[in-house]
Order: sequence, then C-alpha cells, then structure tokens
Amino acid sequence: LSARVSFAAGMHNDSNRNSFPASAMVLVNNAPVALPGREEDDLGRFAIGTAQMSLDTGKQRLQQVFADFTALYDDQVEVDELDVRALVLNTGVFYRSALGDLLPGAHMSLLSLDREKYLRDFALSLRWQKPVSTSKITVFTEARHGWRAFNNTTNTPFAGQQSGHYQRLEAGGQRLLDATALASVSVVFNRVAAINFESYKGYEISAGLQKLLPRRANFTVLATVEKQIYEGPDLFISNLTRKDIDLSLEMAYGVPLSTMLAFALGDGALPAAIADTSLNLSAAYQNSNSNLPNYDYDNFRTQFMLSRNWDF
Repeated sequence: LSARVSFAAGMHNDSNRNSFPASAMVLVNNAPVALPGREEDDLGRFAIGTAQMSLDTGKQRLQQVFADFTALYDDQVEVDELDVRALVLNTGVFYRSALGDLLPGAHMSLLSLDREKYLRDFALSLRWQKPVSTSKITVFTEARHGWRAFNNTTNTPFAGQQSGHYQRLEAGGQRLLDATALASVSVVFNRVAAINFESYKGYEISAGLQKLLPRRANFTVLATVEKQIYEGPDLFISNLTRKDIDLSLEMAYGVPLSTMLAFALGDGALPAAIADTSLNLSAAYQNSNSNLPNYDYDNFRTQFMLSRNWDF
C-alpha cells in the first residue's frame, strides 16, 4: 500500500468574478434591459488538501486498486455568493489486458456555495488506454455517465432546473516529444439532460503541452474550445435557443522553492519544509461567446499557490 498526501494554499484574482455580460445588457422576454452594476474584480483565498492511496495487488491482470479524496475551501473577498466548499472522492481499479489498460471508476462530488448546499454529483466511468508506436504515443477513450442534483439557494433560486443526467465521451492521445516534453490532444462530446432550456449538447477540442525545465521546474499550457447547443429556449429570457462557444487558455509554471533560494543562498542543504515545497504560478483566460447577451462575458484569472507532497 502506498499513499501520498498533498496540501496547497494560495490566492487568485479574477477580472470578472460575477460573469458580468460584456454588453452590460440582458434580455428579458426578448427585450434588452440595461443591467445595473459592473464587472467585479475579486480576490479569492483557497486551500486544497488531497489524500491518494493505491494498492498493488500483485496480480497479472487486476494490478491496482486506487482512491483519492480532495477537500477544497475557496473564499472570495467581495463576491461572497461564490464562496466554495467542496469534497471530491474518486476510486477505481487498474486492469491490464492484451487489448489495452482498463480503468473503471466511481466518482462523487459535494459542493456548497456561500455555506449553502448547492450540488451533488455521482458518476461512473470507464477509461481505455494503450501505448502505440514504440510507447511514445498513448491513445485513450473514456466514457462517463453521471447524475447531478442542484439545490436552490438564496443566491441561485432556480439552480434545481439544472438537475439531471449527463454523459461525457472523450477520445485522444498523448505523444512524448522528447525526454522532457509531452503533447496531448482530445475531443469530447458532452450531453446534459435537464429541463428543456438547461439541456445541451457540447462539442469540445483541447490541446496541451507539458514541459520539464532545468532545476526541476515545469511549464504547462492548455487550450480548449467548446461549442454548446441548447435544446430549447428559456422563454423568460428569449424565444431564441441559446448557443455558446467557450474558449479557454491556461498557462502554468511550477518551481521548487529550493531552486529559487539556491540562486540567493547557494546549493547548500535547506530544511525539508522549504526544499520540498513548490511555488506554482498560473494565468488563465476564459471567453464565453453566446447568441444571448445574458451569457456573453470574459474573465482573466491570475493565481499563485504553494504546495507540498508527503509520500508514505
């Protein structure tokens, strides 16, 4: 049995934490209405704790049983209705066959907003993966079926209308470019079945790069585009059926504190609490383009985080 415990804490800043529409207008019964207020530039403080466990069975086929548990606390300075507390549990097995590796899993998420119960999410998944081309390329597919139950809260009085089943189908691959770089690409089909105007089909493509840098630093970049087509109009807003194109780009850089301090203090021994702690910096941009102004907005997030792992 092996285990890893991780803890991270940091701060993030959003340019538009309240998803304020770009035009400052919304539709109500097809009529444009000027929206009071403005984009909220807000600072958030967060902490994340994760425990991972894996059991090597010693068997040829069913090789491993694994589970992980994550707790998240995210507190907004201004937009308190988006204060988040979340618990996430994942468990599964690793099965090796002649046709590839199979990883069936079970997943549960519990989330609250501003101290009120907001979401329960339960899902089952099955992932297949197989190395090809002398193991430099790995291809995979993953299917997930789940059920979400949203609770109406003080700040989201109609959240329950999003409750329902969902499916996610993903296929893609990873290629090892060299000893320090890994590129990936995937396509995803999402299907959300709620009430009519909250149900949609989504078509997504993403591409990413992970790069190991000298002195144990690392850099990652991920770009994603998703088109969402809803199944019917929300007549309170408009008789038009909602169509969105969501774009996101995220870049992250991580470096051990020991690497940073070595420049100032030399390569002498450092306390483990410092040497094993990493600094992570990231920047992300999200743009939601919608045919309805209510959902047309963008947001830029910057974040820093200190993290440390303990292996047992």
